[in-house]
Amino acid sequence: MDKINKIAVYIDGSNLYYKLKDLKVENSIYFDYKEFSDFLARGRVVVSYRYYVGAVRVKGNNSKAMSMRKNQQKLFSNLEK
Repeated sequence: MDKINKIAVYIDGSNLYYKLKDLKVENSIYFDYKEFSDFLARGRVVVSYRYYVGAVRVKGNNSKAMSMRKNQQKLFSNLEK
């Protein structure tokens, strides 16, 4: 009987974000995280995909934080797809 190799992929969102920034990947909100995860799996069966990042909190009327929060929500929406 053949043994099936299964893995779970956990991505540290903060570290990946800064690496993509260093690599000058534009608009990382729409980066294909599933394809990247499948690449990391190297042909093994992925049983779970997880992306971890701290939520941006907006205090008061901080326009920079509001913009960051809006972009983070776009990212989360893309990850859910």
